[in-house]
Amino acid sequence: MAFSTYNGKKRAFIVGESGWPDIEVILPGGTYCGIEVKTRKGVQSDIQKLTETKIRAVGGRYFIARSIDDVISNGL
Repeated sequence: MAFSTYNGKKRAFIVGESGWPDIEVILPGGTYCGIEVKTRKGVQSDIQKLTETKIRAVGGRYFIARSIDDVISNGL
């Protein structure tokens, strides 16, 4: 999500493609890593599952993070 000001009013708008990970990281060595942020009970949508499959198919990493512990346990 990004913010802009128009006619003196601050507005939020969504940036990016539907299904794409919330956080993107390029790891040392150039490997792409997509991190999908979810609540404890949140579930992946079908488009998010398809995106995960595509990222993994080209050698990228992808995981769901429900807490900072999930990020740490995935080596980041």
